[in-house]
Amino acid sequence: AKLLTTASGETDQPLSTLTSSSLPALRAYLDGKARLRQGDAGPAARAFARALDIDSTFALAGLGLRVATGWYGDNALGERGLQSAYRSRARLSPRDRALLEALAGPRYPAPSSTVEQFEARKRYLQLAPDRADAWELYADDIFHFGLILGYADPSRSSLDAFKRSLDLDSTNALAFTHILLLATQTGDTAMEHRVIRVSAQMPDSVSQSWMVPYHWYKAHLVGDSATFLSFRDSVTPTHQTLLYRFMDHALFDGTGIQDAWYAVQSLIVKTPRKEDRVTYYGTARTVALLQGRPKAAAAWLEQQSTGPEDVNPLIAIVRDAMMADGDSVSARAAAAKLTAVEREPLRSDTASQTRQRSIVRIMEPWRLAHGDTTHTRASIERLQAIERASGGPTTESLIEIALIEAMESDLLKRPNVKQVVVRLDSLLAATDYKTASSGRIAMANIVTALLYESLGDLEHAFAAIRRRSVWFAQDQVYLTTQLREEGRLAALTGHKDQALAAYRHYLALRPAPEASLMPQLEQIRAEVLKLEQTDKP
Repeated sequence: AKLLTTASGETDQPLSTLTSSSLPALRAYLDGKARLRQGDAGPAARAFARALDIDSTFALAGLGLRVATGWYGDNALGERGLQSAYRSRARLSPRDRALLEALAGPRYPAPSSTVEQFEARKRYLQLAPDRADAWELYADDIFHFGLILGYADPSRSSLDAFKRSLDLDSTNALAFTHILLLATQTGDTAMEHRVIRVSAQMPDSVSQSWMVPYHWYKAHLVGDSATFLSFRDSVTPTHQTLLYRFMDHALFDGTGIQDAWYAVQSLIVKTPRKEDRVTYYGTARTVALLQGRPKAAAAWLEQQSTGPEDVNPLIAIVRDAMMADGDSVSARAAAAKLTAVEREPLRSDTASQTRQRSIVRIMEPWRLAHGDTTHTRASIERLQAIERASGGPTTESLIEIALIEAMESDLLKRPNVKQVVVRLDSLLAATDYKTASSGRIAMANIVTALLYESLGDLEHAFAAIRRRSVWFAQDQVYLTTQLREEGRLAALTGHKDQALAAYRHYLALRPAPEASLMPQLEQIRAEVLKLEQTDKP
């Protein structure tokens, strides 16, 4: 076992901490570690799972399984790894127990907030500053959730931490994707070239998965249209990953939104079965909203409908009108249909309650946004009744009720409005943004920011509007609204660099919006010009 461990390169893992006495399980575990270091997350996960099949108490294999699946999104398999590690946590060393907490969250098996999870990763880093994975986990959280955590410049902070990880383990390909992106974005050419040199030593199946998007991204940044168009035109139903890389870059800094639109249209045309096209319809709606084409977005939502009982497209149409300059005519028609269902008696079955809850939590904000408080108390009572029937309050259910209460208090100018808004803000800060609905959480943060602004508290308004994940969720349908408001609030609070970054991102996403949104576009262009001229003599 000692020879195997040394030969595998796991020199920072003492034999006494390996937590398994099974040599076959150890072989599988070390195979998983080697593959994970190469960035081959899928085969790595299968190796860790094989180790657990042999020895279900092998806690380190459980941790490895959770890390590997996190890179490609197999939540069920990742949860198996966490459960195995948690059951056998007494066998872990103090540093590995800290790693377990960093991966699972300090409240596991209950959920932890994004802030709590980051604090756990900081504690692991304090205990294991000589471990590359400690720096990698720390950097990864800043990369994805730095805006939520309050970092002014998450890209640079994340890149600095990733560099520390790379210094400790120069062969760790897992970190390369983010490092290469961040180095390219921030102009760190030395780090960019360093990662490219190391990538030449990686298996083709691994390096190509992130080198192809890199070359496409780089071509956009330098204006090499022939190169990025060749990548765009290569998208087929078997290369859908490239479409989602286009989406990731557009959401990250606005690059390639038109390529994302072209790619999703191509995939829809090339996919014969409607059930296989439904996911692409959702992506098309997101891209249309980001580009400022709300009528097209509403049409794609209608394509997603599974039948008369499906209220989700109607809910999205109403929320889009409130939060993303959506089509107001379609929204009024959808609201009328939803109101008819909302008025039905509350049923006892879970499916019906979930359906009514979804309707109430959008229809009441819709009415409040139009100055109507006649149903507010009844809406809150219905949500509370469904909450009790579902087993009690959750952070999500508390937020949806607090959002309605805050909007009502602001509309009626009640003396407790600040207290209610602060409570809503606290709940949003205590949310797990990894599992939260991107659309609903964005709406709550946008409303919170505007409510803080109405109270004259611009700094809290600016902090609330920036609460969003980066390179994590691809259904950020209200990103342009967040960017527009972020730029405005940043300028009001003296954060000029953040204002320019937000406005430029907005403009990159909306090169040619519908005619109704052109005045908004021109206003943003004027604001950028004004900010750029403030430093000129």
